[in-house]
Amino acid sequence: MEDPVCYGDIVKVWKGTYRGQEVAAKVMRLSRGHSRNGMKRTLCRGVVVWKALHHPNLLPLLGVTITKKRIVTVSEWMYNGNINEFVEANIDADRLGLLRDVTNGLMYLHDQGIIHGNLRGVNILIDDNDCACISAFSLSTMASNRSFTGSSETIRWMSPEIFLFGKGPTKESDCYTLGMVIYEVLSGQVPFATIRSDDLVPQELFNRRRPSRPQGMEGAWFTDGLWEMLERCWRDRPSDRPGLDVVLRCLEDAARPLELTSDVDGDLEIDTDAQSGATASESGSQWSVDKFTQKIRKVLKLPQENSLSFEKPDGSLRRTWKLSRT
Repeated sequence: MEDPVCYGDIVKVWKGTYRGQEVAAKVMRLSRGHSRNGMKRTLCRGVVVWKALHHPNLLPLLGVTITKKRIVTVSEWMYNGNINEFVEANIDADRLGLLRDVTNGLMYLHDQGIIHGNLRGVNILIDDNDCACISAFSLSTMASNRSFTGSSETIRWMSPEIFLFGKGPTKESDCYTLGMVIYEVLSGQVPFATIRSDDLVPQELFNRRRPSRPQGMEGAWFTDGLWEMLERCWRDRPSDRPGLDVVLRCLEDAARPLELTSDVDGDLEIDTDAQSGATASESGSQWSVDKFTQKIRKVLKLPQENSLSFEKPDGSLRRTWKLSRT
């Protein structure tokens, strides 16, 4: 048998074929520390729930096999890999759009009374239409509210009430984790990236520390509005965290283009409600790129380290400037 394509503490994933379709077979080892029969019943109930879920941003379940020591779930093989691999390989990937997909999928789960409990970049796959699909549901949390302690590989995304106080996953803990996923995808780094050892992350949680706002190129996505929303997601008290509808609106606002226009006299108008920039236009010839840059920085509150570049197509009476943050 070939080696697994990926693996974690208790899970290994193999690539295979099922009815002529390439699939991913995820093999989860049943823990010896719990009643295997009880865990099997719990997992079976979770599988039934998963099979009934239908949403474009959730990974569909094709089949399942349960043995004495293992449970194997079968799902479609995603050639684009996970969200981290996808955005790294595709520099022009719509990161905010993918994160909206994730938020919509998580909102659907919560509407069905399901807590994910294990959300992170490696568990978000990209389908053939470049849409994000949530996978790796915590089957035990689907069927019950049992305590969940996670593993060393998930601690960087885990809310403090779960890891420090042994609480079970909730909608609020999923919101905390979603904030970490947004940070992960936009910054290109895992949470607490400067801390190399997972064993040291709990101390950060105990001291109420959170990831720092990235600077320079890594921080280009993090407008003041978006960062403020992430800080709300990471609040210690679960009840102080925002609803997923608030997170979704913030991601939508962050994706809105920043429109700059000037009248015939050259007065510049800026849409100050926008959270990030994509396009700009001007009709007054006296407006220089440098002046545009200064105005944009003021609106977006971007630090000087975040450089801005412009592209201006020729032959347009009303000049259109394409703005990108580099």
